[in-house]
Amino acid sequence: MNIIVTGGEGFIGKNLVRKLSNLEHSVLILDKKSGADVTKHLNGHIWFYENIWGTKNIDALIHLAAIHDVQYAETHEQETFDTNVYGTYNMIQSAIRNKIPKFIFVSSAAVENKEGVYGMTKYLGEQIAKESEIDYMNLRLFNVYGQGGKGLIGNLVKSRDTKTPFKLYGDGKQTRDFIHVDDVCEAIIKSLDTKFPWTYEIGTGKAYSVNQVLDLFQQYHGPIKIERFPELKEIKHSISKPIFYKTKITLEDGLMTL
Repeated sequence: MNIIVTGGEGFIGKNLVRKLSNLEHSVLILDKKSGADVTKHLNGHIWFYENIWGTKNIDALIHLAAIHDVQYAETHEQETFDTNVYGTYNMIQSAIRNKIPKFIFVSSAAVENKEGVYGMTKYLGEQIAKESEIDYMNLRLFNVYGQGGKGLIGNLVKSRDTKTPFKLYGDGKQTRDFIHVDDVCEAIIKSLDTKFPWTYEIGTGKAYSVNQVLDLFQQYHGPIKIERFPELKEIKHSISKPIFYKTKITLEDGLMTL
């Protein structure tokens, strides 16, 4: 298949592109790091994408490009809205014009409660896909981790490598569904051959508390100094319903490889 991956130079994108290439798919990467900003359509640069896409018959567009850092999104609302909402709209419209038959929108579990700026922009991205003329699939990712990742587990790795304290907000009883980036990529690849349109949750279906993750990580990588702070805001618990893809990597196995 000929596949476009936006955000192909990001954490998930790099892993996905490698797996697609290993399966002998032809992959075209559009990423802000290499000058392909999905928001540039707003400034009249739609020709940039159309000229590239015109060189091939594209079978699918996987849209990963987004601002994913929740805290950054809260303090950069306009940039987040432009990237996550306008950017998604631009990609969908260009895919329609170029007759790309499948549009895979990599969304987030945060849409369930429309939590914060990030959750709301991802929700709006899903709605744009649903209301468009394109054959879409929305994949709601839960807490993705792995080499090069961020978030809770990425911060633990950073604390280990830099020998600096890990900052823990709250009592650590908050639960999360942690999924390894390799499983996420396998789920995205599976979606290429799955019936459209649909919305799926991509997680393990198993919840771990922050305290459990801390204990496991230190069991495999040694003790880390932990600095505790009051909870910044109420954190909701989350767990997926993995009806679409059965994960292969347990949290224990994933943590050991970091």
